Amino acid sequence: MLDSTAAARHRHLAWAGGSGVVLASVAALTVPVMSEPWTVRPWFEAMYLAGVVLLDGEIALFLALHVVAGVSASTRALAWLGGAYAFAAVASMAVFFTFPGLVERPLTPTPSEELAARWLWVLWHAGFPCFVLLALEARAKAEGRPRTNAAAERFADLFPLALGLALAAAAATAILHYADALPMVMGDGDGYQLAGSFMAGAVVALNVLTLLAVVYMTRLRELLYLWLALAMLAFTLDVLLSLAGSARYTAGWYVGHGLSLASAAAVMTALLIENFRLHRDAEIRAAFHEQEAMHDPLTGLFNRRYLMDKLSEELGRGRRYRYPVSVLMVDAVHFKRINDQNGHGVGDECLRALARTLGGRVHRFGDYAVRYGGEEFVVVLPECGLEGAADVAEEIRQRVEALHGRGAAPRPLTVSIGVATARSSAAQSVEALLAAADECLYRAKQQGRNRVVSPQESDAPRGLQPHPV
Repeated sequence: MLDSTAAARHRHLAWAGGSGVVLASVAALTVPVMSEPWTVRPWFEAMYLAGVVLLDGEIALFLALHVVAGVSASTRALAWLGGAYAFAAVASMAVFFTFPGLVERPLTPTPSEELAARWLWVLWHAGFPCFVLLALEARAKAEGRPRTNAAAERFADLFPLALGLALAAAAATAILHYADALPMVMGDGDGYQLAGSFMAGAVVALNVLTLLAVVYMTRLRELLYLWLALAMLAFTLDVLLSLAGSARYTAGWYVGHGLSLASAAAVMTALLIENFRLHRDAEIRAAFHEQEAMHDPLTGLFNRRYLMDKLSEELGRGRRYRYPVSVLMVDAVHFKRINDQNGHGVGDECLRALARTLGGRVHRFGDYAVRYGGEEFVVVLPECGLEGAADVAEEIRQRVEALHGRGAAPRPLTVSIGVATARSSAAQSVEALLAAADECLYRAKQQGRNRVVSPQESDAPRGLQPHPV
């Protein structure tokens, strides 16, 4: 499991590294033409902002569900990261409703509308990295802290997500209502300009700082933060190209928008992959625990719980398809004496040797052996009549008797075996069938042990075939 996890991490490192190279190459190729105007297509901005709102909103919801479910030791960090994407979703939605050319707005905005649009852009591209930095700080504080699954605390951890939604909504509303009172940012031309703008430089520096912080503070050890680093790279390149393009609908503006969408898609992909991994690991653990619950840890055979469930099903199939089902009740002779005289270690070795003998004999499909309890075992033989079951029992008895002579058991070992069969023509319960086999086992002990006994004609319970041995 450790090797496969390490291999998966190396694969993701390769994919994320390759994607980062592609993003940086695209940005570098755009630099020579980033200020060239391209065709004015307001519908592109509508699709872009709708995609951002949808992706960022889904990421915020996804992270909120992870926080409530408590699947991570650092739920507070996930909550702050969710707050970052909730903030970005609301801020980009405000940009959608104020962008020139969208929602029945003219392509040429008034000075007040242009100023509001620039402040909303600053709000979006400065607020998002601030929340990411808070997530990194929460992650650092959570390291080494014991994990808690208290429901009240997990719901309290949702505060950063609520804060992101409320803060973005309040700030966007204030910008739209008081745009005339705000100072000019990023030049006085069309769009967002980097040259000579302190605010634009501050936004760029903040995003670069956040990118470096993600890499340094997480060391990219976790899948989520590996792809978050790629997302921050794409987000930072979008900021740089949009500002360096100096105006809307330039090459830098279009390419930057594409990189911004790649930013959200990267984190969404990481969350989906991580969710799939958690689901797969949970299924593997559940299957493993189910197998453990059905097996005896000492002998490796099935346990009594498995027998009661499986034998009931087998008897039902036997009645339906008209075939008998036989059971052998096997008891190690004077096993307590072996334990008392030689110790439990030797006793355990004898039980394991007996279990190997039983498991080696039930080679037909559908046959199985069970450790019933202590030194008692049960062998189930579907589609096997009483005579055939008695023959199998005698073969097992002889093999067990020869174990010590062949060096397969540390001490001489013999078994007493009781045999019973449920006829296909009669309704037979699991309890009644096992009781019949146990009665025969009791007789074998009374008759001197180390022998096989089947029901006699005179006292065979209803549904059992007699077979003298």
